[in-house]
Amino acid sequence: MRHSKWICLLLAAMGLSAAGNGVWAQEAAPAAAAVTYKPAQAAGSAAQPCASRFEFHPELDGVYRIGGDIKAPKVKHIVAAKLSDEARTRGAFNPFKAEPSTVSFVVDAQGLPQDVCIMKPAGYGLDAEAAKAVWQYRFQPATKGDGTPVAVRVSMQVTFSTQPQ
Repeated sequence: MRHSKWICLLLAAMGLSAAGNGVWAQEAAPAAAAVTYKPAQAAGSAAQPCASRFEFHPELDGVYRIGGDIKAPKVKHIVAAKLSDEARTRGAFNPFKAEPSTVSFVVDAQGLPQDVCIMKPAGYGLDAEAAKAVWQYRFQPATKGDGTPVAVRVSMQVTFSTQPQ
């Protein structure tokens, strides 16, 4: 017993573990590199219908969900959506009964909209006009708790301007 105590002290003084690799505590694995968001669609492209449900896996695609330590982006600039020619010529647009187009998109770490899709269409070509307007929006990016800008998915209702183009 007395010898084993001395052997342990001797090993400790030499910096050797029982395994002989010189490491007493297991070193933490290096943190995985943060995944940065890459848009799936080219900027300014026509909006497609949205998926029925969005999955949030920031470790895979870099898109976070607002809430907890993820703060929402702040609007810096919004452009009014214009009436489409189809809605104007058909007289289908009644500003008192108009349904907005609900649009979903990712606000990237630079505050730019990406991957615009239509969640609830308004019809009569208004959704394409809503997408054109959203591509021109600008935001102060969403941030993590430590202040790092991150990409988040947001949804907004886009109303239409009755002013002539």
